[in-house]
Amino acid sequence: MSTHIKLNHIGIIQTIKLTPLQLYSCELEYLRYKYYKKLVSNIEINIIQEKNINYQRKKLYENKNIIDRYILECINDGIYGIDIDTLSYEFTKYLFFNKINDISIISVSVYFVKMVLEYYEKHIYFKPNFKLAEILLLYNKNFIHDANILYCKHLHLNGNCNCKLYKYIHLPPLPPLPSSLQDLPICTIQINKSNVNFAYRGMEYNKNISTTRFLNLLKNFENPSGYQIARMFLRYAIFDNSNQQWSIGGSLYEFINTIFDICFEMFASPLNFNMKRYCSLFLDTDAIFGSIGSFYNLNCDQIVNNNIRGVVYNPPYLPLLMDKTLNICYNLMDKLRESYKYEFTILAFLPYWSDADYIIRLLKHKYIICSKVFKKGEFVIHEKDKGRIINGTFDLVMVLLNNLISDSNMPCNITTDKQNTKQETKQETKQETKIKEYKTNFNEIVKFMNSEVTNIKN
Repeated sequence: MSTHIKLNHIGIIQTIKLTPLQLYSCELEYLRYKYYKKLVSNIEINIIQEKNINYQRKKLYENKNIIDRYILECINDGIYGIDIDTLSYEFTKYLFFNKINDISIISVSVYFVKMVLEYYEKHIYFKPNFKLAEILLLYNKNFIHDANILYCKHLHLNGNCNCKLYKYIHLPPLPPLPSSLQDLPICTIQINKSNVNFAYRGMEYNKNISTTRFLNLLKNFENPSGYQIARMFLRYAIFDNSNQQWSIGGSLYEFINTIFDICFEMFASPLNFNMKRYCSLFLDTDAIFGSIGSFYNLNCDQIVNNNIRGVVYNPPYLPLLMDKTLNICYNLMDKLRESYKYEFTILAFLPYWSDADYIIRLLKHKYIICSKVFKKGEFVIHEKDKGRIINGTFDLVMVLLNNLISDSNMPCNITTDKQNTKQETKQETKQETKIKEYKTNFNEIVKFMNSEVTNIKN
């Protein structure tokens, strides 16, 4: 029933028609968005207020960032090793896609402990008797309850108690049916010259995205239906206005693709991808837009079978996540080298926190070819879905790694066999040539990043 968006209907509001099951799926995502907003508001009203209005606003901004980082870490931890195709409902029925249902579990969770520490570091203090862990658990519990009720309504309204999702939940007693169906959500999209407006339930949820980004969504991989676009927008609604959706550079990735054999991103989303294929948080909503699923499920067979020779590594800037995912990258590179004899390149972009252990290890890694630190303002960042470019607001480090041609992999054995010596010398010369080529290309990327800053100033 769900139709495809008509691109030539400029300025015309198009209604996205949904089947009952599609409507249920969209309502579930909208319910999650509502609970997220309630959670943020509940925490905000329990923050001790400052007399200085600007300082209070800064606290509220930092509060939302802390919550967003916690949610991202919950999601990344929760989907590790899960087959989302077969457990899609089990995966989505929790508020933040993670089964957090016990106070003793959440209170010792490394992500929750980090969340609490961040509040102290930012000098954000709560009113007496406010218990953050209990609030997080309460909202998750209430979301699960309301999600079950929503599902129950879906089954009742459509006379279908044999839905494939039925076996995953224990339904409460059937709630009373609404007297009319006139209040069913309306889902619309309007394509304008510079931006596209998506609206759900009238204007209860509204999202603007640049027309350029929207066209990329439609043309990148497959031809998504209106429903698939709507569900993806609603899934990512909890990350609206999050700085985790920014990417490095304006047209940087296109330039990288021209000089390196790099055509894949390890961390992206349909709203900020720069390359045709990528890993993202949600395979169930993102596959139609080019995602191959979670980074945590990426393996050597996928890399080899898809002929992925190089990737961009630009993860969410969360210390625990960066530490964990860099180790996964190192293991992938080792296995590709030793078991597959497969050359693999990683171009990494990370905040330059020079005292962080994972940054220190990265800059000394055996596969490193070269690196460059950019000071704040020496590069640009791009909010892809809004089409907005600004100067970088933090120090950045760019690192080039390769598992076959790095300096540390240069042959250094001494032999008395003249023939072997010649072969090794030839191999060493080839390695040196390739390293020199990679360093030259790396410097070209540096120049390109500098030019993007100059273009903004002009």
